[in-house]
Amino acid sequence: MDLTVYQRLNRKIGHKFFIKPRFLRLDCGVLSICFDDFPRTAWTIGGAILAQYGVHATYFASGAFCDKTYMGMEQFTETDLLEAQEAGHEIGCHTYDHYSALEVSTGEFERSIEKNREFLCERLNGEAPDSFAFPYNHVSLQSKLAVARQFKTARGVGTGVNLNWIDLSEVAGVNLSLTQAAGYSPNKPGFLDINELIEQAALQRKWLVVYTHDLADTPSMHGCRTHGLEELLIKAKQAGLAVKTLREVTAG
Repeated sequence: MDLTVYQRLNRKIGHKFFIKPRFLRLDCGVLSICFDDFPRTAWTIGGAILAQYGVHATYFASGAFCDKTYMGMEQFTETDLLEAQEAGHEIGCHTYDHYSALEVSTGEFERSIEKNREFLCERLNGEAPDSFAFPYNHVSLQSKLAVARQFKTARGVGTGVNLNWIDLSEVAGVNLSLTQAAGYSPNKPGFLDINELIEQAALQRKWLVVYTHDLADTPSMHGCRTHGLEELLIKAKQAGLAVKTLREVTAG
């Protein structure tokens, strides 16, 4: 999505201010895996892989995508939501309409969040989401303030692990699509070495948050390879990382 000069400035200002600062204290390094929007394969394929390794993820859902096709991919169904919840995964909140915080007014952004909260509560036996992810990873100062009032944790985008003081209104998440887990070449711009990040999180006892969308042997430009997710979990386990949902990490 192309942003205007004003929108880029608004985003830059939003990134600079910590709304919910917290000092991160962990007994060991932690990996959190997030699926955004979310395509059906994140559950039908991803859920099976996560179960195989005995771990849970955070699934961020936009209600408007339920039972729909978006960007050529089938999106989650109501059954998928319930199955993921019953399997112990966290269901997190996007905006209902997948609105960018930089494209609509703060009021419209908040209304779309509330609509999505209601959508999720109605389908998940009244359980309200604790975590939020900014669609397109677009933040503004106003949107961060609005989200901080409603959720314990909000996830944005970053290029590394979460160190020491973090902002719970914009926890840094690494895009798996830019790593070897998605088959992304180290020679391409923006490449992030997921193996180095895993090692850093383990050695420094810090929190590595990653996100993706679909899973496939040949994923979309926003997705991750099926084998890449398995490799990620294997390397995380070998490094001694605990794998937890956002809710579990920030519960204290």
